Amino acid sequence: MKAVEITAETPNVANVIAKAVEHMKQDVCIGAGTVLDPETARAVMLAGAAFIVSPTLNTETLKLTNRYGLLTIPMVC
Repeated sequence: MKAVEITAETPNVANVIAKAVEHMKQDVCIGAGTVLDPETARAVMLAGAAFIVSPTLNTETLKLTNRYGLLTIPMVC
């Protein structure tokens, strides 16, 4: 499987993810990294991110992503 993580620190990350998903959805799994809070998780999820990676453990982010079945990998540095 091919996967690309776009860091949430990227300017206009939701737009970047949406465009990446639009152009590469068939070939690459697009996700978001350095997601620190549920607000950012929601934004990238709505943009089409297939997974979320976070360097921290935020239980509210986990609740949100679990509610929508989005793969989330916390505590990854």
